[in-house]
Amino acid sequence: MIVLVIGGSGSGKSEYAEMRICNLYKSMMCEKAYTETKMNRLFYIATMQSFSSEEDKKIERHRRLREGKNFETIEQPFDVEKVEDKLVNKSDCFLLECMSNLVANEMFRGDVVVSEDKVVGKITEALSGLIEKSSNAVIVTNNISEDLGNYDDTTKSYISALGKINACLAEKADEVIEVVAGIPITIKGEK
Repeated sequence: MIVLVIGGSGSGKSEYAEMRICNLYKSMMCEKAYTETKMNRLFYIATMQSFSSEEDKKIERHRRLREGKNFETIEQPFDVEKVEDKLVNKSDCFLLECMSNLVANEMFRGDVVVSEDKVVGKITEALSGLIEKSSNAVIVTNNISEDLGNYDDTTKSYISALGKINACLAEKADEVIEVVAGIPITIKGEK
């Protein structure tokens, strides 16, 4: 099951995504075939880099939210393709939090702005590999393209890259859920 969870900042999407992946993992563990392997793992792929005390607080909040939920945390702010080697069993599940951070980290890495096409290609290829190797995946992303702001070309390129990646993920996903004010709304999948 692939679930894309989208929402604005502070919408409750992270809490919803954690609940979804934990429920998918638990239901998979109840299936006889998986309980016999005893090799099922639940990964939390964290993509945020901290550049301020406010971001440190947000990261700490997310760590507290996932305490006691059996996550193996992988801090991977860029080069998410490196995570694929850690997913060794088809029964492994993962939550990727958050696509908007990953896109920014890849695009604004170092002193040079990486092209939109290169970022989109790299991330979509890496995610295809991760999804193929896991039983259940929940991917969190931000909905930032609805703002009609007048941005510089670099920001427009970032918004466009995130939009293209979100569209690619939505196409591959079994479910797309938008979280608005803490309320999950099914966009694609069973209602």
